[in-house]
Amino acid sequence: MSKINRFLENLLGIVPGGVFGLCSMSLGGSFIFISLFNYPNYSMIDYYISYLGYGPGLSGPFFNIGLIISGLLIIPFFIYLVKIFKIEGRNERFNKNTIRIAILACISLSLVGLFPAYNYFCLIIHGIFAALFFISSGIFCVAISYLMWKDPRFPKIQSYVGFILGGIFALYVATLQPIFEWICFFGIAGWVIETSAFCLYKKI
Repeated sequence: MSKINRFLENLLGIVPGGVFGLCSMSLGGSFIFISLFNYPNYSMIDYYISYLGYGPGLSGPFFNIGLIISGLLIIPFFIYLVKIFKIEGRNERFNKNTIRIAILACISLSLVGLFPAYNYFCLIIHGIFAALFFISSGIFCVAISYLMWKDPRFPKIQSYVGFILGGIFALYVATLQPIFEWICFFGIAGWVIETSAFCLYKKI
């Protein structure tokens, strides 16, 4: 684990964290949109996002590859995003737990793509990792937004958006309605892109 941490710290010393956030969403998002456009008559209101994972033709492979890429590429960004608050002397245990939750969300996202719901066995595994992703992502959004809210380098609107996004994740977990799942998807993608761009622009 220490070797992995050292590798990530060296990597973030070379490549700004925001770059990983932008790359994750642009590459992963592109694969997912290709999947969406290759699924005839797909409805965001009626179908869960996971339906794309075993969709016809190129839909399934592109969707699953997109999730795996997004989950792996976003790990350095989330770690960077939490660690920048150590400068302000935040509670170290809170920061470490937030990083653990972020990594859980990222790995769960990649594993959702690795185990599409082709059969009953994969469906169970897929469902477990999907649940872990949505729950941990919602918690992470709230935790990181709290840190942003306490940090003068970030405007308050930045944290408010994260709090709202955490609430949307909770709403989806409570209702399991496909439309809320898609709102979570667009919401987290937009939030990561905006936050990455902000951190790069401000050189945080």
